[in-house]
Order: sequence, then structure tokens, then C-alpha cells
Amino acid sequence: MSCEPTNSYPTTVYQCQNKLSVGYSNNLDGFSADEAAMDTLSLMKAVKQTYGGFNYLYGVSYGTYVSHRIIQINPDAVDAVILDGVCGGKFCDFTKVRTLSYN
Repeated sequence: MSCEPTNSYPTTVYQCQNKLSVGYSNNLDGFSADEAAMDTLSLMKAVKQTYGGFNYLYGVSYGTYVSHRIIQINPDAVDAVILDGVCGGKFCDFTKVRTLSYN
């Protein structure tokens, strides 16, 4: 399920939210930074159990926010982390993000 970008913001965000709400029976609780962090932790655990080695975490932009949540939730799951392009809580308010247009 995807939402096509348009040049009209915030209409795009609301239309996308409505489309996702219908597709997921108005249950969008799984679309959060905490859920993304928990999903990533589960994946990291599975990969480490299967292949061993170290868990290196690299977050860019919004990924820095999710990476930060990961190390808050379970700091022992990560052997090293790089936060490249910090996206703090008040700066990750995606209701204020402008839609990019590609030419």
C-alpha cells in the first residue's frame, strides 16, 4: 500500500493517512517510531542469533530518531551506533514536513 506524493501539502498527508486507515481498518498503532524500533530490535536479534558477530546501527535523519529509541529500549542489543544527521523529537514532526517534488 502506498501513497503517491502531490504538490499539495498538507492534503497529501491527510489523504495518505485516510487511505492507510481504510486499508488497515483504522488501526494505525503499528506505524510509530517505537514500533519501528521494536521491529528493528527483533530483526537484529534474529540476524545475530543466525550469523553471530556484532550489531552496528547506522541512523540517518528519521533513522537517528528510531536508532535513539532502539538504544533507549535495549542498549545491550547494539554494539556500536552512528547517528548521522540528528532528527530530534520536535524536529521529527512529520505533519510539518513539506512534500518534495521531483522533476
